[in-house]
Amino acid sequence: MRYTRILLKRSNHIAMVKECILTAVENICPEKLNLFGNIRLSKRTVSDRIKDIADDIQNSLKCDSPEFALYSLAIDEATDMSNIAQMAIFIRGLTVKFNIREEFPALKSVHGTTRGEELFQIVNSALKEFDLPYEKMCGLVTDGAPSMVGREKGREVSVEDAEINYFLESDKSLNLNFNGPQKYL
Repeated sequence: MRYTRILLKRSNHIAMVKECILTAVENICPEKLNLFGNIRLSKRTVSDRIKDIADDIQNSLKCDSPEFALYSLAIDEATDMSNIAQMAIFIRGLTVKFNIREEFPALKSVHGTTRGEELFQIVNSALKEFDLPYEKMCGLVTDGAPSMVGREKGREVSVEDAEINYFLESDKSLNLNFNGPQKYL
C-alpha cells in the first residue's frame, strides 16, 4: 500500500523509483537504509528498471494465461500527443479455481489507417502472444467508435469467424442482460 501512495504522489520517475527502493529496503533490511540512501540513480537505470518490471509482468501473464478457464477483453483506441493511434488492450482472466487476474498487457501503435481490420490484427497478435484461444473468450468490450465496430469488414466479421460467445460493442451495453451465443448488444 505504501508503494501505491509513492507512485501516486510522484511525478519525477527517478525520485519515485528511489523512494520505492528505500521503502523496500526499510522493510527488508533497515540497517542498510543509509547505504541505499546514498545511491544515485541515472535516467537510464530507472528506464531499465521500468522495462524489467514490464517484462516481468508480461512473462507472468504468459505463464498464467494458459490456466484461464475464461477471459474477457476491453480494448480502446486513442491518439497520443504525437498524433499516432494507440490501441490499449486490457485482459481479465478467470481460472478454474476462481482466481481473477486483470492486466494491461499491451499498448500497440497503429500505423496507417485505423480500420477494423487493422485493429483486429493487433488484438489477434496480442492474443497469440499470450496464448489465449478465442474459445475461452467470453466477452469483448469497446468504446463503440466506428473503427472499433467496423460494420462491413473488420473486427466484427473477424470476431464472428472466431466464434466468440459474447460481443459487447459499447461500454454502455454493460448494463444489459444477454443470453445465448453470438449476441450483439
